[in-house]
Amino acid sequence: MGLQEIYDKLSFTDDSLIRLSDKDWKKKVVLPSRVCRLLEENEFLRTLDAFFCFDNKPLILFFKDPLDKKALHQAIWNFNESPIAIIVENNVVEIFNGFAIDENKQLLKRLGGNETLNDFTYFELVTGKTWEKYNDDISYKNRVDYRLLENIEAVQKLLKEKGLTQTTANALLGKIIFFRYLIDRHVRLNYQEKELWSNDDLCNCLSNRNEFIAFIRHIENKDTGFNGDMFRISESDFCTIGQDALDILIRLLQSEEISTGQQSLFDMYDFSILPIEFISNMYEKFIGKENQEDEGAYYTPTFLVDYIVSETIGKKLNESNDYNCKVLDPACGSGIFLVESLRKIIEKYIAINEITDTNTDDFRQALKSIAQENIFGIDKDPSAIQVAIFSVYLTLLDYQKPADIGQFRFPNLMGTNFICSDTFDLNNKDLKALEDKKIHFDYIIGNPPWKRSGIKKQSCCEKYLKQKGYLEKVGNKELAQAFVFRTLDFTNLNTQCALVLVSKVLYNLNSNKFRTFILDNLFISQVFELASVRKEVFNRSNDSAIAPACVLFYKSANGESTDSNIIEHITLKPSRFFSLFKIFSLTRNDIQKIQQDRLKKYDWLWKVLVYGSYLDFIFIKRLKSYKTILKTIKTDYYVKQGYKEKDGNKNIDTKTLKGWNLIKNKNVKQYYNPNDFDEWDKNNVGYIYREKQIINTAIYRAPFLMMKDGVLPNLKSVSAICYTDAIYNDSITAIVSKNEDNSYSVLRNIMGVLNSSLAAYLNLLTFSSSGIEREHTHDREKLSLPYIQDLNLAVEKIEAAMNGYHSSTMSNVCLEQQGVNLDEDINRLIYKEMNCSDLELCLIDYASSISIPMAIRLKGYEDVFSMIRLNDSLLKEYTQVYIDRFANSFNRNGKRFTVEILYSKQVIGMYFKVIDENMFIDDIVFTSDNKNLLPTIIALSSTKLTDALFVQKDVRGFEKEYFYIFKPNEKRLWHKAIAYLDVNEFDDAMLRARRNGK
Repeated sequence: MGLQEIYDKLSFTDDSLIRLSDKDWKKKVVLPSRVCRLLEENEFLRTLDAFFCFDNKPLILFFKDPLDKKALHQAIWNFNESPIAIIVENNVVEIFNGFAIDENKQLLKRLGGNETLNDFTYFELVTGKTWEKYNDDISYKNRVDYRLLENIEAVQKLLKEKGLTQTTANALLGKIIFFRYLIDRHVRLNYQEKELWSNDDLCNCLSNRNEFIAFIRHIENKDTGFNGDMFRISESDFCTIGQDALDILIRLLQSEEISTGQQSLFDMYDFSILPIEFISNMYEKFIGKENQEDEGAYYTPTFLVDYIVSETIGKKLNESNDYNCKVLDPACGSGIFLVESLRKIIEKYIAINEITDTNTDDFRQALKSIAQENIFGIDKDPSAIQVAIFSVYLTLLDYQKPADIGQFRFPNLMGTNFICSDTFDLNNKDLKALEDKKIHFDYIIGNPPWKRSGIKKQSCCEKYLKQKGYLEKVGNKELAQAFVFRTLDFTNLNTQCALVLVSKVLYNLNSNKFRTFILDNLFISQVFELASVRKEVFNRSNDSAIAPACVLFYKSANGESTDSNIIEHITLKPSRFFSLFKIFSLTRNDIQKIQQDRLKKYDWLWKVLVYGSYLDFIFIKRLKSYKTILKTIKTDYYVKQGYKEKDGNKNIDTKTLKGWNLIKNKNVKQYYNPNDFDEWDKNNVGYIYREKQIINTAIYRAPFLMMKDGVLPNLKSVSAICYTDAIYNDSITAIVSKNEDNSYSVLRNIMGVLNSSLAAYLNLLTFSSSGIEREHTHDREKLSLPYIQDLNLAVEKIEAAMNGYHSSTMSNVCLEQQGVNLDEDINRLIYKEMNCSDLELCLIDYASSISIPMAIRLKGYEDVFSMIRLNDSLLKEYTQVYIDRFANSFNRNGKRFTVEILYSKQVIGMYFKVIDENMFIDDIVFTSDNKNLLPTIIALSSTKLTDALFVQKDVRGFEKEYFYIFKPNEKRLWHKAIAYLDVNEFDDAMLRARRNGK
């Protein structure tokens, strides 16, 4: 079978199959520069015939009759970009796992042959069915970078057992990796009368300790090598490195077993293919680990670097005839942003000047000038700065053939381009000199440290913030916020900034002053929110408590009004594509535009943009007009948190409470608190509510409503009334009447609201933490919910039912179902009291059934991506919204409005038509014979099919006789709430067309 036959069988279209024989192939995709260069220049990868591209990711590579099978397989594995390789050899088709290598055969692991080709057809790939089937095979644990880090970690442990400190072990490993980069990239080292070194040469050098030290000195010498020392080892630390430690490194390089069950794979690692960024990854995973813990500095995933660089430097260079682009990273770490920016700039220089010969003095001088004039970084960690500079050097060598460290004089970047300083140290002479140069930076980009409470007393940062008057504007003393202020010192009218920040700054109650500042003083062009996929973004971070990230794109307003500025808000949601390949699978509703003054007026709108739409905004704005729980109880009720075991050094005597009941938190359920208490036996606590230094026991007098600070997996609150006097701890806040009168009805009304689906909806859409970091609520958020009257009797019924259910010693399905039914009764009562429309009920249901399971990853949440069956009511409910909107307008003068549904397992399409009455069959007509569905969509779509349908998740438009919409067959895309959004868009388009006379 030939390759063209395979392309036809897999139904690949011209826009998704990129052929390297097409001289303009690079214009059809947006790939990182390093990927393009490998596909063009690597001896084995450049034999590629074509690749299947999905959202600018080369998912399948196609080769024919490789000359060196083993070398090609290892190149694909080191390439680490493509999960599948299809290789035709002597007309025999074999399908390989591009992410997994067989250690014994030293070949990629085989997934199948001609018999499994149907697993890789266009629709199977883009709907995710392929990846569902092969999910375990393409696990990241098989990938080259994971295996390499695993090898390094094992050797690090062995070196420490030989008496090396962690710092020395890490530095030694760093040097070895760096040397392998030089060797594999055929850099001329010119040592001991030998220009090019091999892995064996390095092993021989390591076998003689004195020889190895001499080689290191040669490499770091300013005349013979790199003019500096990366992964520095002091003379005293060198004394701790014995030959036994160097012998471990030889075992690593010679691919021997380095620990029980773990084989080194260094003979299969190819550092001419592995990106230079891996040095940064390694530094930040091992050497920079202490820095991560101390400062909250995180390794930046390559996909995020690529996105930020393409949205900034990449866009400017694509639209400009100038290659210069001055970039500053104010917290550069090991330089990952600057290296990718430098590549873009060099590529532009080569294209503009049509460079074909890179072995000239003029080109070498140009490379030095490009680096010196365009790339700038600041970091207080000297080791990180050295890694950044050497990564720049390696990048410059990449563009020279041959790469010769003897012939190329590396630019001196330390102290001029790379400043080793605390970014906030206004007295550092190098940093001051950089500021005084008044460089017109085009972009300031980076991932500054995020540490909460990271601004220490008397630190340079605190002094800077005080001096500039910013200190009170920083919430929770978060370091990353301070970097936003600092970037403004380096900006001019045109400087664009893009910083990775911890998402919480956009929602935290304590960061409201920071939000006010950025909205008043910055033109925010884009917010790229990754909180929903936080576990996948930093899944290889050293921090087990994974923080959510967002990217803020902005520039200084320089005193201009920011009210009318339009912000593009993009929210990345969970998908198999993102988990596996970091492909941004976005629906149309994940991309929203908002005028900046709306966020000034409605601070809660930040969160709505993550999980809602403008329809949710309108609904929540209406809900905010109701009297809140807090306003209802403010004067006549206590709202108090329970005692704390510890609160700093405080020590309060509580012996007077001896004999009181103590609530067992774990027993408190929705609508239920058992009469099963511990007895108070604590002599002292750190905090307990007092008035005039006397413990106020009134807050423990029944009845009181308990609100737990945690929530259920479905984001409903847990509240229950305690009918017995009892003490509770600080994970419970209680509402208790100050008067002796009967407060049962008020407490039950509040309990009904707190435990409702409406509360869960508002929790996801407006509360600061749920779906962002952890599922936790603040008291003032819960008390901001609307107060609903007349729930008392319904809540009393469910209390009785829950008491019976939880008190029963046996599982009682009837009682459980009774509780569910009564819970729904309360929800219906609330919706009736709030006068909720069908649209608003759909919004609540969408949050409950789609958004919350996706955000919280509830068990079985993948069901929201599952296929809709032909007879599913979901499609009719979706369609009915269109019929209700348009039928009355079109059903006249012998015409009828009808919807034709084209159904398939992969895609669903709808044609909305106005036809002659005599041809009318029904409001909704199904067609399920769709062999030509793909050509139909292609004919309709003027945009790239892959991007429009399976990345942005829909194709829609107007023809003369009808309008149409096509989307993948996924439950979440055809919910009735989405129908309201879609129908509004069509309605608006028709109104615009009528206004324009079309």
